[in-house]
Amino acid sequence: MYEDTIMLKAAVIYPWPSKEQFAKAFVETPIPNDDYKRAMNNLSREKLNERMQFTPMDGALNFKWQQQQIQSKLYYAGQYAPITLLNPIAWSQFIQAWKRGDFKSNK
Repeated sequence: MYEDTIMLKAAVIYPWPSKEQFAKAFVETPIPNDDYKRAMNNLSREKLNERMQFTPMDGALNFKWQQQQIQSKLYYAGQYAPITLLNPIAWSQFIQAWKRGDFKSNK
């Protein structure tokens, strides 16, 4: 086997059948909101309230949780993490949560 180079003719590929249709689509494409309007939309009361409902911890607790997750991954880097299926403490916590009703739906 040996290396061979074949020169092909240049191909011009357009997603539109003609340049005129491309120009029309380019001109008529709606321009998205500018950064200020997008930021104000993301900071609206409704969006902030929605995010607040699904973020139970504040920034410091979120940061601490994230750091704990990173440390946990680093602790078991290169090996399998232990399976806590037979851990009596984990089972005790599960049964207590079950008795408290932590797994009931809020419907």
